[in-house]
Amino acid sequence: MQEICLPPNHDTTAASLRNIGTIYYAKGDYDEALDYSLKSLRMQEICLPPNHDSTAACLINIANIYYTKGDYNQALEYSLKSLRMQEICLPPNHDTTAASLRNIGTIYYAKGDYDEALQYCLKALRMHEICLPPNHHTTAASLMTTGNIYYSTGDYDQALQYCLKALRIKAICLPPNHDSTAASLINIGNIYHKKGDYDQALEYSLKSLRMQEICLPPNHDNTAASLMNIGNIYYSKGDYDQPLEYYLKGLKMREISLPPNHDRTAASLMNIGNIYHKKGDYHQALHYSLKLLRMHEICLPPNHDSTAACLINIGNIYYTKRDYNQALEYSLKALKMREISLPSNHDSTAASLRNIANIYRAKGDYDQALEYSLKSLRMHEICLPANHDARAESLMNIGNIYQAAGGNEQALIYYLKA
Repeated sequence: MQEICLPPNHDTTAASLRNIGTIYYAKGDYDEALDYSLKSLRMQEICLPPNHDSTAACLINIANIYYTKGDYNQALEYSLKSLRMQEICLPPNHDTTAASLRNIGTIYYAKGDYDEALQYCLKALRMHEICLPPNHHTTAASLMTTGNIYYSTGDYDQALQYCLKALRIKAICLPPNHDSTAASLINIGNIYHKKGDYDQALEYSLKSLRMQEICLPPNHDNTAASLMNIGNIYYSKGDYDQPLEYYLKGLKMREISLPPNHDRTAASLMNIGNIYHKKGDYHQALHYSLKLLRMHEICLPPNHDSTAACLINIGNIYYTKRDYNQALEYSLKALKMREISLPSNHDSTAASLRNIANIYRAKGDYDQALEYSLKSLRMHEICLPANHDARAESLMNIGNIYQAAGGNEQALIYYLKA
């Protein structure tokens, strides 16, 4: 109707197009969302003055669509255009400009450029502290984003400082047992886990779980993620019974709440398989690991490295069971995948070669063991720095093979190099 009764390129028609794009975005139809949003943008560029805040808002919408589609370069391009407009058309230290800065930081974070991500997020945080009331939830969100970036850089003390500040603000500005507060507790638990403070990690993670059980619907994936995190902490403490309990609960939730063959369900299966392997229950370890393999073969592209990692885990279980023929079969499959999917001379491929060498050594086939070990060593010498532990381990393995084959002098040469 607007296209009939209004002049061409009218701002009201442009607003309608943008709204339709927003609805398609909410429905998960990102191509249609992009189509309508780009139409809206072209119309606004004709009918509105330069650097109009509505055009800036449209650019943000387009950036969000590209971000959700995983096209971070396009997301960044539209976000930076929007920011430049906002800096012209809005007053200094405006909360909308601050939101754009944080969004740009988030895109750089997704691209793995943590220095740029930190620069934009800290600018956003300073702006939020000027333009928003004290203890505002948006400031808390900026603090959390900044904390997450520090976490990814391995600066766990700074990460903890920002995440604890965010938690204190959320405790003031949000209702009790809010899912956003629970998310902060999870993040803090993860930081303590990385710092090796398992008791504090458990305390925060269990608080988060209790909160999620109150504020989220039953079998929610965020609750399942908390269960998995708690299992991981117990695993790090060397307690294999407790993690199994939490992992199995998390798996049941994910099988209910997620679509079939989902990658997060796959992660749960992997953890459970690893725990059973650690506990020496090889039958159950194989059951869950083979289930995971079938899932990867359905939902991942051919020769994906996660499938290769799963094959290696299965090979390791068979190796521990001393079923060396099966161990070799799965390990060789994994090696073939890695040679296709990874760059040449990748350390993961070198690790696969070393695993295969260990299997041949266990079978008493020292010539094959030596061939694969030397390949692994040559690859490690290319892809890893000197004095890396993996290089030393490869040298030790070669020494062990020579010693097992009766070549003590050669063994000594490699042991001394290691």
